[in-house]
Amino acid sequence: MTTPAPSLAPRFRDATREDLPRIVELIRDDAVAAERTGTYSPAHERGFDAVVASENDELIVAELDGEVIGVMQLTFIPGIARQGVTRLHVEAVRVDRRLRGQGIGEKMMRHAEDRGLARGCGLAQLTSDVVRQDAHRFYERLGYAPSHVGFKKHLSPVELHEVTVDDPLARQAQQAYVTELHERFGFAPGPLDVPEPGSRYLVAVCEDRPVAYGGIRPAVGRAGAIIDGAAEIKRLWVDPQRRGAGLASRLVRRLEELARAAGHRRVLLDTHSALSEAIAFYEHAGYRRVDPYNDSASAELYFAKDLS
Repeated sequence: MTTPAPSLAPRFRDATREDLPRIVELIRDDAVAAERTGTYSPAHERGFDAVVASENDELIVAELDGEVIGVMQLTFIPGIARQGVTRLHVEAVRVDRRLRGQGIGEKMMRHAEDRGLARGCGLAQLTSDVVRQDAHRFYERLGYAPSHVGFKKHLSPVELHEVTVDDPLARQAQQAYVTELHERFGFAPGPLDVPEPGSRYLVAVCEDRPVAYGGIRPAVGRAGAIIDGAAEIKRLWVDPQRRGAGLASRLVRRLEELARAAGHRRVLLDTHSALSEAIAFYEHAGYRRVDPYNDSASAELYFAKDLS
C-alpha cells in the first residue's frame, strides 16, 4: 500500500462482518490494547452482532484505496441530565499505524461529530487510557476537554486471597507472568517463586481462576543484604483481559497494607524499561524513581513509595 498524501481523504461506511478480522487487527495493534483485545475469536463476532443490532450504535470503518485503515464505534446515549441532551460517545478509535500523523484521525473524529449532529446529539464524549498521552494531546487539540475522571469495574466478583507460593492458583499466575514476558518481550522465562522468610503473596480469583497476583518480601539490597524498614513488591501480574479496570490498584493497595502491618516504612520495586504500561501504573500509584538498590541483572528502573 502506498502512503497517501495528507490531502487524500478516506471513505467512511458502516462495517460489515467481512471487515471484522481487520477491525480486530487494528484495535489490538498497540501495547495497551493488544492483550485485552486478544486474537480474532467468536467473542468478537458476538460483539459485532450486538453492535449491529443496536439502534444506538454504529461501527464505522475508514477505507482508503479499498483497504480498511481505520475504525471507531459510535454510541448515541439519550439521557435526562443536561436538559435531556443526547450524547455521542466515541470508542475504540484506531488508525493504521502506517498512516498516523497524516490527518486521518482528525477526519475520523470530524465524521463522528457529523454523525452525532445528524442524530441530534448535543455533546460528544470519549474516554482514553491514562497511559495514552499522545492520544490525550490529539483529543485536546480537537477541542475535547479532560473534564471527568473515568472509572471501570468488572462485574464478575473478584476476591483476593492470601496464598503460599506453591498454591495451585499461585503457580498458574506465576506461569502466566513468565510466559507473557517471554512472548511479548523475549525475556527468558525465569523460575517460579519459592518460599522466603517474611514474604506474603496474594492471588485475585474470579470464577475459580487467577486473574491477578503479586507479593511482598523484605527488600533485598546489594550482595543480598536486607534493607531495613523496606518491603519489596515482586511478581505483580494482572490478566490482560482485566487490565485498565482498577484490579492492579486494588492488589497493590492490599500489598502495601500487608507491608505496613509488618512494620515496613516504605515499599520498593524494580522493573524493566520495556514494561511501559507497568511503569506508567507505578508512577500513577505514587511510586517515584530512585537509584538502583539491588544487583538484579534484569532490572533497569527502580521505584519507591513511603508508607504513611
